[in-house]
Amino acid sequence: MAQTALEAALTSEQQDDILNHLCSNVLCKKRRMKKHTMFLLGLGKVDIDQTEDPVDKLGAFMSQHRKLGRIKPYHQWRAQKSLCDSIVCPAKTLSTLDLTWAGKQVQLPITNLEPPKKIASQFCKASGCQADHERQIATAIRQELKQVHNQKQAALARRAAVDKQRYELNVTGVGTLTLQPIDEPVDAVHAFCQKHGLAAKAEQELLQHLCQQPQITCTRTQPRKTLFSVSLNWDGSQHELEVGDIDDPRALAGKFCSLYGCTAHVESIRAAIDQRLVSFKQQQHQQRQQGMALAAAPGGGAVLSA
Repeated sequence: MAQTALEAALTSEQQDDILNHLCSNVLCKKRRMKKHTMFLLGLGKVDIDQTEDPVDKLGAFMSQHRKLGRIKPYHQWRAQKSLCDSIVCPAKTLSTLDLTWAGKQVQLPITNLEPPKKIASQFCKASGCQADHERQIATAIRQELKQVHNQKQAALARRAAVDKQRYELNVTGVGTLTLQPIDEPVDAVHAFCQKHGLAAKAEQELLQHLCQQPQITCTRTQPRKTLFSVSLNWDGSQHELEVGDIDDPRALAGKFCSLYGCTAHVESIRAAIDQRLVSFKQQQHQQRQQGMALAAAPGGGAVLSA
């Protein structure tokens, strides 16, 4: 459900006040609540906050019981229908199914609110396909959803593995130094000390402490100069990959992908870094040219005073 301009202009509390006033005068089939609790017989309850996606929260709960063999997929769709009959469930496109129908390529959207059988049925009613085609399409949708689910689970597992490798050091009276698996310790320490205004001696002591930890590998003692960062969207998360003056784009892309499981995309990430590097060098060159032009101009670089 797309957000209207009016919704964007109102706070969540103002929207609730308007909805409550409206529903006190007319019958509302659905309500948006700050917290909704759904009880599922034999499974327990699901608490859904207003900030959470209802379908995602229910899906995560039900998938745990599916793993244990307690429910079947159709139980989940029934529970979801019951939930979305009570509260507003935002629609999301999970994937698209590529079909060839009547000699044309068709992309069939697969949403989070409709079961495969219903999506196939709606398509066939509009397109005029027969019952056997409808069953084939429904089966293909289920296979696509299974693949999407497996990819999501793999992404969560990779994210958990990366989070497990993260190292945090509480520096008394200053803050927490966080070392990500992709970080070189000296770079993280240097950035932390620059941010908090710590002296060179403190920086050396922090680096020495980190490099003595058995789970941390230090390959250099001098920090790089960060030139720019490249935004990467992978596994449903946004990553800012910092690039320094001594970094090799291919090695940096390989290191990132070895952590996040994108080895098939190393070359495209390397190309993105290379492209950003060319742009950075061009900007640097233009700035130098402008500086030289100003210096060569009459009175260039002189400070004038009355």
